Amino acid sequence: IEYVNPSFSRLTGYSFEEVVGKPVSVLASRESDGEDSDRLRAGVLSGGEWQGECQGTRKDGGPYWSARTVSGVRDDDGVITHFVVVDEETTGRKLWEARLLQVQKLEAVGRLAAGATHDFNNLLLAVLGFTSLLQGRLEPSSESYEHAKMIETMAQRGADLTRRLLAMSREDPAEAS
Repeated sequence: IEYVNPSFSRLTGYSFEEVVGKPVSVLASRESDGEDSDRLRAGVLSGGEWQGECQGTRKDGGPYWSARTVSGVRDDDGVITHFVVVDEETTGRKLWEARLLQVQKLEAVGRLAAGATHDFNNLLLAVLGFTSLLQGRLEPSSESYEHAKMIETMAQRGADLTRRLLAMSREDPAEAS
């Protein structure tokens, strides 16, 4: 590393003095692999420019993300003598993308739960209907009638719970907050 600007220091936490003269590998992420570095190097050395998103490690050990462009600097004979790396921090965008993905997963789980709750509610309504038919055939003073009454009470509680869950799944999140 021959030069870094103040934006680099804000992004990585390293000062000019700490990195100038050091190999670029001091900035590599713990998750980066050599294969990516080899592709980058091969692309730039073949005369091109490399663009991509990279994860680096800050001085404090925390990760950062950047949109990176790497270009070769050629001498008068066309030989690459240096590389110029331009990073634009994308950490905030990556965090928002991760949050959005989490929200989308939760929304999908919510839709699945709402569907399952609706189906379960339909089953409970059938249990209530058959329990009512059963009670009509039993003597109100019999033990079996009392058991059917308990089944009816439990099924009604389940149906009430599923109605509350369905109502909650239909709430607009903007209104709920």
